[in-house]
Amino acid sequence: MCLTSRKLLSASVGVLQNILLCATVLPFLVLVQTNLFASDYTTFADLSQARQKQEIAQLFIDRERVAENMQYTCKQVGGLYEKIGDSYESRSFPPYRAIYHHWIYNNSHRMETLGFNPTNDKDELFQKYQSSFNKSKGEGRTTHVLIRRPDRATGRIDTAQDLSAFQNPLWAWLPEKFVAIDEARRMGIREETSIFSFLLKQQDKWAITLMPGEEMVEVVLSYEIREVDNEPASTRFGEIELVLDPRRGFMPIRINTRWKYSPPYNVNFAENVVVEESEEIGRVWFPTKLRQETSFSTFPPRHVTLAVLEITGIEFGTVTESDTEIKFPEGMEVVDAIKGISYTTDAKGEPIPETIEPLYGLDPSHANMSEQPKPDRTINVVLIVVGIVMVLIGLYMMFQNRRQAI
Repeated sequence: MCLTSRKLLSASVGVLQNILLCATVLPFLVLVQTNLFASDYTTFADLSQARQKQEIAQLFIDRERVAENMQYTCKQVGGLYEKIGDSYESRSFPPYRAIYHHWIYNNSHRMETLGFNPTNDKDELFQKYQSSFNKSKGEGRTTHVLIRRPDRATGRIDTAQDLSAFQNPLWAWLPEKFVAIDEARRMGIREETSIFSFLLKQQDKWAITLMPGEEMVEVVLSYEIREVDNEPASTRFGEIELVLDPRRGFMPIRINTRWKYSPPYNVNFAENVVVEESEEIGRVWFPTKLRQETSFSTFPPRHVTLAVLEITGIEFGTVTESDTEIKFPEGMEVVDAIKGISYTTDAKGEPIPETIEPLYGLDPSHANMSEQPKPDRTINVVLIVVGIVMVLIGLYMMFQNRRQAI
């Protein structure tokens, strides 16, 4: 082999080695960069305020991106209590109990809610409810089955997102990408319920405080939301306070939320969330046990709702779009509000031709909720109150009503 050929071969081998080195090292460097401040409070404390905001914002963004493909199971136990000093006396017995199975895939999701009999302490399943929504297709589906009356199983297809998505007690930790957020606002759901998404939109208003005694970081956002859909217009004054733990990837371990309306509305709200247990899954820390205490001006004096959430089966990156789809079982009565028909399903979940009937009085071309008149402001405020209360005790009342109807 001539000298020139040897030099060319040597150069080629060198280039190949560099390519292999980059392919091996770069992913590790990206991983290191992502977790740069995952356990280093001192390094974070030495940064400027502007740089601190950037680092926390990026960690929030990374957390939301990972949660765009996620599944988990959340068990909720809670009820209404009277707070006397540091003690609590139950005012709802037995407690409200539900289990949520949730699959998220980009801008679509499916959630299955299992509601247990509210009249006893036994794990007696009372009803199973499913809702799905694909924001790209603009289609939502629901199924509802009363365990004792399976012959009453019903399904629905609509352009609207089902309200159950906003009753999910873990929604604050999830991205709003899969939610029809404008529709949520029309139903009275607070836009700051998805906390990370809301904080990222108002990053310039953050106040960051170091907590050297605990080696924690506090982020506070004070905000005003002017609501002028109807007269009289009102302003909602709110504050969100997060305590972040650098040792757990800056995961919030305490979240305090407060807001109140300007006159003439006399409504205020407070919620305190404490992460009691958490787990690192891949490169993301996520709570596995939460305690929520909520108070509302519409509650009786000293009354609060308490809920304990246990989250299991957390997986990131394993969900496919088919996991977020609802297939109607055979024999289900379905209302298709988009096509303006009702029917009974066959073994494949498709309409049985001879059962198809038109929904008289419904024009399918006007099924889009965005074209509906906006609700009156007074109604909107009431819906805000009802929406939050329903997270813990709303289904309890629904179970009672449906039980009486059977």
